[in-house]
Amino acid sequence: MARDLSFLFPELMLASTVVLMLVAEMLRAPRLALTFGLIGLGLSTALTLPLLEADTSVFGGTYRVDLLSGWAKLILLPGTALALLMTRAEIAGKDREGSVYTLLCLVTLGALMLAGGGDMMLLVLGVVLTGLGSFAMVAWPRDDAATEAAMKYLVFGAVTGSVMIYGLTFWFGGAGSTLFPSLVRFKASR
Repeated sequence: MARDLSFLFPELMLASTVVLMLVAEMLRAPRLALTFGLIGLGLSTALTLPLLEADTSVFGGTYRVDLLSGWAKLILLPGTALALLMTRAEIAGKDREGSVYTLLCLVTLGALMLAGGGDMMLLVLGVVLTGLGSFAMVAWPRDDAATEAAMKYLVFGAVTGSVMIYGLTFWFGGAGSTLFPSLVRFKASR
């Protein structure tokens, strides 16, 4: 298990960063949340660099650590740090400033799960994390148009997520597993 966790240091660092950002937001310290976010994203990026040469999967094949997931991290993590800095100019001094920073990092964590997922259930988790954070950010302005847009987005996301999970039941029923390699074996056996 220690070997598997060692390959997930960038994701674990980002998850810890999100928790620290939530604490900073509860303390009404949005600048501290921003600082935690930037430091955490930078450390996660640095922890990704040694893993670029890896080509393995962890936790029974449910998460892949390969060149594709490594480059996705190297694009998403610094890109999110840049987005935090650009967002600062727009929302500085607003009452939910720290929440936006936290949601951006949470959405990034979901996107990292999407990039490294080797199992459909992990992809569902990534879609949920990415979607929930996005729904909340759409409603951030607190006006009628933003509320309406967030509700429509939420309903659309709930329906599409339900259809996706319904389709997964057929996958699991036919292949006996939700791992991606099992789908290839299922197709070959038909």
